[in-house]
Amino acid sequence: MGAVACGLLLAVLLITQRPLNQEFLRRHWSMYLLIPAVLLLSIVPLRVGGLFATIDEIPAWAYVLMTTVHVFMQQYLTFGLLQSWLQRWLPPFLAVVGTGTLFYVIHAILMPYKFAPVHWTAALAILAMGVTCAALRYKMSTIYFTLALHLFFYAAVLA
Repeated sequence: MGAVACGLLLAVLLITQRPLNQEFLRRHWSMYLLIPAVLLLSIVPLRVGGLFATIDEIPAWAYVLMTTVHVFMQQYLTFGLLQSWLQRWLPPFLAVVGTGTLFYVIHAILMPYKFAPVHWTAALAILAMGVTCAALRYKMSTIYFTLALHLFFYAAVLA
C-alpha cells in the first residue's frame, strides 16, 4: 500500500513541480545507468526462489516494485526537490552537507533500529552516503547517477 501512496504522490509532484524537475530530470548520459540497475534489480526474484517467494514476508515481485518506487521517491524528494531548494538559498557546500545530513536524519527517524546515533557505524555510513549522493547530484545536476547507485545497492543486498 505504501508503494501505491508513494506512486500517487510522485505523480502529483512530477506534474506540479515541472520547472524544478527540468533541473534534475533533464536528459543526461547518466540516465542510461538506470537500465542495468533496473535489470539487476529485476532478477532478485529469481535469486530468492521465484516471483512469489517472499522477502520480509512480501512476495518478491511486490518487494522489488515497492523498493523501486521508494528509492525513486527518496532520490526525487531528497536529492531532487530538497537539494534544488537548498541550492537556491545556500552556498553549494552547505547545500550538499545540508541535503546529506537531512538524508541521514530521515533514515534515523524512520529506521531508528538501524540508523539511530547509537548505531554509530551505520549512522556514519548513511551520513557519508547522503553527502556523497548530494555531491554527485551537485556535480552532475541530475539524480540519475545517485538513483542508479541506490538501485544497484538494493539489488546487491537483497536476497
